[in-house]
Amino acid sequence: MNTLTNKELVNLTPHPIIIVKDNGSIVQITPSGMVVRLRTSPQEKLPGFDYHGVNIDVVTPQDFLDTIDWPSDLSNTTTSVIVSMPVGQLINKLHKRGRKLPYVCYGPDSGPDSVIRDAKGGIRGVKRLVRYN
Repeated sequence: MNTLTNKELVNLTPHPIIIVKDNGSIVQITPSGMVVRLRTSPQEKLPGFDYHGVNIDVVTPQDFLDTIDWPSDLSNTTTSVIVSMPVGQLINKLHKRGRKLPYVCYGPDSGPDSVIRDAKGGIRGVKRLVRYN
């Protein structure tokens, strides 16, 4: 098992990542203040509709492009990053095509076998991380 410091593992999401261990202990990985984003194609406005007297706007879906906007101020000591699921899925797709990244990329596993929910169904934490590359 590898040991990472908070300089080596950087959370590039705007949210704290809460990992709940089997014994109930909690590990929190705080946001770094830097966020990695995917580039998207422009959305087009479509005809909306009226719902109980309120106009609801409608647009085309976002298409994610195969471009990741990495923060420019990532430290050269960073070896691993935590990213959102959409970013992780693109990283995984690019990795399968042979593209190498300078970081090991993880994300919270919010699948049904890992997610921990509160009484109202909100996500309280996850049991583990997903590795995307």
